[in-house]
Formats: sequence, structure tokens, C-alpha cells
Amino acid sequence: MGKNGGPPPKVIEGDDDGEESKQRCYVSIREYYAYKLMIRLTEGLTPHLSGRLWQQYIVDAFTAVEQYRLEWIKRNQKTIRSDLYNSIRDSLRKGDSDTKCQGKNIILPATFTSSQRYMSRYFKDSLFICRSIGHLSFFLTMTCNTKWPEIQNMLQHMWGVNVADAPDVVARVFKMKLDQLLCIKHGSDIAELIKNTSLVIWDEAPMQHRHAFESVDRCFRDLMASVHPINKNILFGGKTVVFGGCGMNAEENQKITEFGKWVLDVGNGKVQNIHPDNIYKDPKIIILRKYLVEKKTNAVKDIVDVTYPYFMKKYIIESYLKERAILTPTNAIVDEVNSHVLNLIPGITHSYLSQDSIDTETRNNDNDYESSFPIEYLNSIYMPSIPKHDLKLKVGVVVMLMRNFNQTMGLRNGT
Repeated sequence: MGKNGGPPPKVIEGDDDGEESKQRCYVSIREYYAYKLMIRLTEGLTPHLSGRLWQQYIVDAFTAVEQYRLEWIKRNQKTIRSDLYNSIRDSLRKGDSDTKCQGKNIILPATFTSSQRYMSRYFKDSLFICRSIGHLSFFLTMTCNTKWPEIQNMLQHMWGVNVADAPDVVARVFKMKLDQLLCIKHGSDIAELIKNTSLVIWDEAPMQHRHAFESVDRCFRDLMASVHPINKNILFGGKTVVFGGCGMNAEENQKITEFGKWVLDVGNGKVQNIHPDNIYKDPKIIILRKYLVEKKTNAVKDIVDVTYPYFMKKYIIESYLKERAILTPTNAIVDEVNSHVLNLIPGITHSYLSQDSIDTETRNNDNDYESSFPIEYLNSIYMPSIPKHDLKLKVGVVVMLMRNFNQTMGLRNGT
């Protein structure tokens, strides 16, 4: 990458005092482009001010880096021990003795980003994690906001440049924000924001897993301990956290108002604490009996009987079903309630099984996906918004859609 196609400049890495500790004669093509993409106010910014030409330059640079990596892999098949992935050996293992389709292949190792073996390795790691500790409780999605002050401040140094023509700036800021989201460090922007926050509102809290609350609690305690050591022993580090959920039926306004006031009193600490003298213990209160369902025989049966009185006579009335609902914290309790109600409804139970094999049109013969998707594992998958493998229904059972299937026919989320 030097002048006139010559070798790249010599790079020497040393200590601050000038003593050389490592020496390399060349830089890689990726390191070269990484250096060129960085914005330095002491150097010219002409490439960064070129708009779409700058975008084209970045795309060409990425293509050159990938081509260099592929060329290295092609010339170093013995180094990466590609014989272990030989196509003929794979075919014989699968029982395919026809050699007409066999030829010389270039094997991409699992270390090559986005290769088939790369994706297969991470997929199998995910399967192992799910089998060992269970399925995910929640999934975080982060999007980039081009109005972030870090992006806008950098654009001020590049006069006339639109944010769409500065993908390098957006990518660096997003990576910085992502690291802050996954690891909240003391002194970071999000840590200071949490310290200065007076109220945290957690919507749809009843639908979250217990581990989510525990993680946030530990995080807040750790951050607020730097403000005062006593905060480490206080729930959520002393921050006020309001857990929200679905709204209640507005027909009984008096009861709703009374219950809402009681909830606010709990949050404001006005309800008597069982352990008022010990500030290191989590506060415990006595819930009024009128807000509880008295357990007589079975907890699920008692809740269904209170919520749906005269169920056997009114379960076919649409307005009766719309006026009431049972909100549960986990899918396991949902199954218990649904199973109990299903047994109450007369009629024959019909079972609908999910797909338990790979689609032959999308199956990749070059990877050992058959062993990655055992039938017993596919049948055990139970995640939010996905029904169980064995879905049992009866005529007259209410089914609520959790996603849009056909909006023109009214089959959409919540119907």
C-alpha cells in the first residue's frame, strides 16, 4: 500500500520512552484502512467530505479486506487443516457415493466471519446454552439514533456533511453506546444518568422474569454505593422504581381508585413495614385481604372461579369473555390456567403439532444440520409468542393472536 504500488511503510511499536518492544515491517490491509478511516483534526478531511464517493471508498475498502482474507485462506488450506473438512469425506459419511458432484473446494474455516461454519458454530453454541440453562427470558434490541450528541458534535468538524455520508462516525458511536449498554461502568454517561434519576417506570413488569429484576437491582446497588455506602444494602440502591402493567376494568371506578391509592401508598412508603427498625432488610408489608383471592382447593381453580363466575353457562358469550382476563407472570402459569379452562369446556380435544423437521428447500447439505436439530429438542422449544409443540384446542375455545397474520381478514395482533 505504499507509493506506486510499493511496500507499505514500516511500523514500529514501542514504549512511551522510545524503547522499541515490538517491530513489524508491514501493516495489514485492514490496519491500513482502519488508519485511513479515522478522523484526525490535524490532518486533511477531504475524503470524509466527499459524500457518496466516501461511502464508495468504504465499500471498496471492505471488499479489498475480505478479498485479502479469502486469498490467504485459499493459499493456506494446509495451515488451517482443511483436510478435516474434505468434501469427499463428508459425502462418504452421509452415504453419498456419487463422485460426479465432487470437486476441489476451498474450505472456509469457522473463524471466517459470516461463513457457514462460523454461523453453525455460534448456532450450536446457542443450542448448548439453551439446553444447559434454559431459553432466553428477554431479548434486547438496540437501534442507532443519528441525533445522539456524540454524532452531531463530530459532524460539526465536517462542514456540509450529512449524517448519511458519515457511516464511519455512526458506526463508532453505536459501538461505544452498545458497550455501555452491555457493561455499565462507573463514570460512564449511563452510570451518571442512573445516579441522577429520581424515578424509574418499568412497564409490563409482571411479564418479566425474576432474573431481570435481580440484575437491575444489583446494578443499581453497585452504582449507588459510590454515592453512599449504605445504598449497597437498599433495594435498587435507594431509587424509586414503579412497576407498571396492563390497565384494569373501568366499570368499578370506586374499587379501582381505592386500589390505586393503596398502590401509591406502598410506593411512597406509607404502608406499615413489618421490619421498620432494620433498614438493611427488604421492606415487607401486609396485603389487605380484600385484594387477595382466598385459596380453597386449588390456586388456579380459585382464580378462574373468581374471575369467571358461572363460566359453564357464559363461556360462549363474547361480551362475557371480553370483560375479564387473567394476567400471569410466566408462560408456565399460562399453561396451567389454559389447561384448567380447556378441561372445563365440553367437547373433543384436538391436538395440533408443530413442524419438527428442517425445510428441505432451505436445508444446506454442506453442514451437519440434521444433528443440530434433534426432534426431541425442536419439540421442547417453548418461547414467548411461539405456541408449544402440542397445541390442544376445542370448539368454542378463544384463541388470541400475538402477531399479524392477515390484516385484511382481521387476523392481527390482539384479536
